Amino acid sequence: MNTITKIDQFHQQTFFVLLFAFLVALPCTTPDFFNITPLITALFIINELVFLFLNIKTKTVKKAYQHLEGKTILRKTIPFLLFYLVYLYGILISDVYLFDNLVQKLPYVIMPIVFAIQKTDVLSAKKIKILIWTLTVSCLISLFILIGHAFVMEKQHFDLSHYYYSNLSWHYHPTYISMIHLISIILLIYNCIKNNWNIISQILTIFVTIFLFGGIVLLFSRSTILATILTFAIYFIYLLFRSPRQILLYIKILAVPILCAVLMLWFMPKQTNRFVATKDIIKEEVEYKKNTHAANTYTPKYYDTRMQAWHVYSILGQEAFPKGIGIVGINEKGAALAKDMGYTRPYENKLNAHNQYLEIFTGMGLLGILIFGLLIFELTYSGFKYKNIQFLLFLFICLFSFCFEAILERQIGIMFFVFFCSFLQIPYFYQNRQINDKHM
Repeated sequence: MNTITKIDQFHQQTFFVLLFAFLVALPCTTPDFFNITPLITALFIINELVFLFLNIKTKTVKKAYQHLEGKTILRKTIPFLLFYLVYLYGILISDVYLFDNLVQKLPYVIMPIVFAIQKTDVLSAKKIKILIWTLTVSCLISLFILIGHAFVMEKQHFDLSHYYYSNLSWHYHPTYISMIHLISIILLIYNCIKNNWNIISQILTIFVTIFLFGGIVLLFSRSTILATILTFAIYFIYLLFRSPRQILLYIKILAVPILCAVLMLWFMPKQTNRFVATKDIIKEEVEYKKNTHAANTYTPKYYDTRMQAWHVYSILGQEAFPKGIGIVGINEKGAALAKDMGYTRPYENKLNAHNQYLEIFTGMGLLGILIFGLLIFELTYSGFKYKNIQFLLFLFICLFSFCFEAILERQIGIMFFVFFCSFLQIPYFYQNRQINDKHM
């Protein structure tokens, strides 16, 4: 075995180990607690620098990187780099300068580069399956920790309700971990169907999906529950037109998990069912508009906290158009306006816009939303170009969730988005790539 082969094998092994560690850590990360994923991201860069150093030392740089294509690297990295630079613009136009934000968002630059320079066959079908199951098992572990933590925090009045999972649990915010559970289910089911996993793997997939569906229901992020319904409906339509022979297996895998999730929703106490609460709030707002319009006293007013945040930040964005108000201190400015408007929760909790598009538009103005639109266009184009249905489903989950949460304003949201944008675009996930994995 020659030197270049030994170095290359060592590089591929360490890359796989780092992927494994990242997928173990991601579901166990919280928005406000210690986050190990940035450390692993730094190790990705160190791994690439060590690989470069060894090749320089052995004078094998040209052979080591002969697989690279300039156009591919630019296409995968430039949109993320521009998005990172627009954050720098958002800092520079702020009233105060705080460069911690740029450090927090460095993964936008690091992850795409790390994945873009890897060899296309760096991950075999067997390794991909290991990584998918690693993510799944880590999600299950985080779910059990979640339940155990909630039980310890509230022993006497413990029940399976949203309150304990959002306010007493270590995850605090349900949307982030729910999205990780959902993409784990998508990857598991898609690869089980596409690669015709054996019967034992199929049974394990059903069993795990029941628990992860249960976790999504218990966390009760309304946006993620809606995203779950829509994502699996889209996948069903896709199979109906593209692979009708696989629909039976799809239904067989999902039937019991969906039934369990529906029963959990049905028997959940009404006071903890956020859909019921949302329906009551909408009814109250409709009555308010009806009565005030009749009396010619209507002024824009919202009862739902999220809609209050949208109202506040839409006003801030309009006032600062097209420049934007800057990203440093944006929550404080939102809280000040919310106080003037009589919106208690957005003021007391200094809430962000709870809409990623609105957050970017308000903080970074027209330039920010245009660059973000360019990034989304490139990702969508790439998904359709390579018929990468797994990546397109992931992208749909993100774009839908962006309507209800400012996902990219917390470290866990950034890591989730940029990692899977990079990971799911390796050639293994392309629809036109044939994988013989029946006996794995």
